[in-house]
Amino acid sequence: MKSLTLALISILVLSTQAYAVETVDFDAIIKQNSQAQTDLHKQIKETVETSRIAAQTPDTGSQVIADNAQAVHVKTKKDMLTFAKEKKHSAASQQQNDKRLAQEFQDLE
Repeated sequence: MKSLTLALISILVLSTQAYAVETVDFDAIIKQNSQAQTDLHKQIKETVETSRIAAQTPDTGSQVIADNAQAVHVKTKKDMLTFAKEKKHSAASQQQNDKRLAQEFQDLE
C-alpha cells in the first residue's frame, strides 16, 4: 500500500512539474502580438501614403476635347425613347410641327 501511495504521489509530482514546464509565457505572447500590430500599422501607413501619392499624380493619358460645350446634340430615334403605348397614341399636330420648325430656325440664327 505504501508503494502504491508513493507511486501515485511521485506521478502526481512529476505531472505537476511537467505542467509547470509547459506553462505559457503570456508576456512573450503579448510582446509578439504588440510587435506584429505595430508592424501591421506601419505597413498600412506606407500603403496608404503610396496610394495617396499615386492618386495625386496627374493622368496624362486623358485629353479634354471640348470643355466649354453646354450641350451635345445627337439624333435619336423616337422609338428608342418611348413606350409601346406612347408610340400608338403619339401624333403631333401640324401646328405643333410648324412651331417646332420655326423655333429651330430661330435658334440657328
